[in-house]
Amino acid sequence: MIEKYVNKDSVDFDPSVFREGNPWRVVVDLNEACNLQCSYCHIDALFGKDARNSRTLPPNLVGTLLHDADEMKVFDVTLTGGEITIMPNLMEYLEKVSDLEFTSVQMITNGTRLSESLALELKDAGIRRVSVSIDGPEGSNDEARGKRVWQRAWKGIENAVSAGLDVNVISVLGKHNIDDWYQLPPFLKQAGVRSQNISLMCRLGRAESAEEWQGVPEQRLD
Repeated sequence: MIEKYVNKDSVDFDPSVFREGNPWRVVVDLNEACNLQCSYCHIDALFGKDARNSRTLPPNLVGTLLHDADEMKVFDVTLTGGEITIMPNLMEYLEKVSDLEFTSVQMITNGTRLSESLALELKDAGIRRVSVSIDGPEGSNDEARGKRVWQRAWKGIENAVSAGLDVNVISVLGKHNIDDWYQLPPFLKQAGVRSQNISLMCRLGRAESAEEWQGVPEQRLD
């Protein structure tokens, strides 16, 4: 059935790509530390003093994983954390990206440290796409993610777009933004953002331990 949807005139059809059990996407958490303390962080990322001794994956292990994913014809490897842009040796993890023949690599970031120079470095390293976390307009976003986070993340988006990276925005729905999240998409489109992923808040990590559940009220789910 797969063959009927593939234009064999434009691509080399490889049945192994669609074999049963072959992963289409692999997500790799490079670290467990973050420079933000979002109230609903699903992994309860370490912050401040606790983050100094946080664990990370060794670069050579990630390089091997990227190579194996390419051999298996995995469509996408997503690198995330924590917040991976705070890693001083981030570019070591990306040394093998430009060697990949099939697999594309994207990064998930809060965008607050995505400077012009870093965006260009990511592009040169072979990163095709970055996903930046922004939940909605400035007020509701910063209610959950911290003061002045929106402005810094928006600058990161502008830097990524200017560098020629495909930009996706990840928005988590909760009490903090359920009434105004829909105001964001027109601004994203105007800024050159290619797509937006919208998901409900998970009752995991920091959100699970909140005194009052921060997710979308059940009566508002429709």
